[in-house]
Amino acid sequence: MAGWFRVVELGETPAAGREVLTGLVEMLDAVQPQALDRERSHVVSEGHGWAAYDVEFLLAHRDDEDADITVAVGRDEALLSWLMAHEHVYADDGDRERPWTTVVVDAVAALLRGEYEVRDHYRGTRLVKTSVHDTLLGQRHISTSGSLLGLLPFFGRVDRVERRTVDFRCRG
Repeated sequence: MAGWFRVVELGETPAAGREVLTGLVEMLDAVQPQALDRERSHVVSEGHGWAAYDVEFLLAHRDDEDADITVAVGRDEALLSWLMAHEHVYADDGDRERPWTTVVVDAVAALLRGEYEVRDHYRGTRLVKTSVHDTLLGQRHISTSGSLLGLLPFFGRVDRVERRTVDFRCRG
């Protein structure tokens, strides 16, 4: 486990955090992300600053800190953050055959491979909203976040959209 992360400090981490760690290590072994900065990557269960979550995973990008992926895992939910975007995964996003902790690991794998596109929508220099799209599923819209005014049609008018993905140069 420590091969992918410089620091692994779990303490009294609940089962969900340990399940995500096991799944992440197996997935990282399979996809072999060449741009993962193992010196900055870590797993910590205390002092990470996420009050509602028990453990934080940082998958650091070697060349682009904005592309770092942070996964905060609680007892029944997780928050994935990257490129100023975020996604929530809740316990009811999984089922008996595919638990929610597996959904978290699969989402991280998709991020590492650049399969989630972040679209930042601007009006002038102001960021109005951010949307996330799955590029493997025909640009399927996953979520949109931003200010409430930015989500209204008149106030949400955009001048430009910047599209970005992360690329950890995976082999598998």
